[in-house]
Amino acid sequence: MFKWNTWRNQLKVVLIIRDDPSKINLLFEKNLSALNNVSVITDTSGKLSKSLNAFFIPRAYGFAKGKLVWLQKDPTMSVVSILQHFLEKLQGKEKARALINAWSAEMRQKLWNLNQLE
Repeated sequence: MFKWNTWRNQLKVVLIIRDDPSKINLLFEKNLSALNNVSVITDTSGKLSKSLNAFFIPRAYGFAKGKLVWLQKDPTMSVVSILQHFLEKLQGKEKARALINAWSAEMRQKLWNLNQLE
């Protein structure tokens, strides 16, 4: 998700990781170009995860202007469903639909360009 321009322009992503900080460095080394718009918070003590009631992981939370406005209640939700529900809550159904469609168009364009190279 981090490599798509559609989302880079619309979302600020924060990953809260309850793992060893050295593993986070590996994540960045392997995915540096895709993670340039992502902030990472280490939560080795689990304090933050507990305060967010992260009873399943990964779990998505939607914040706007510092306030929690949406949270993922179903652990089986797809990335598209998570984005759609959060954006609908934040910006309304029409804007959410337009962003999902823009993302879809961006993915198609990338695929078509790759297929033309073959």
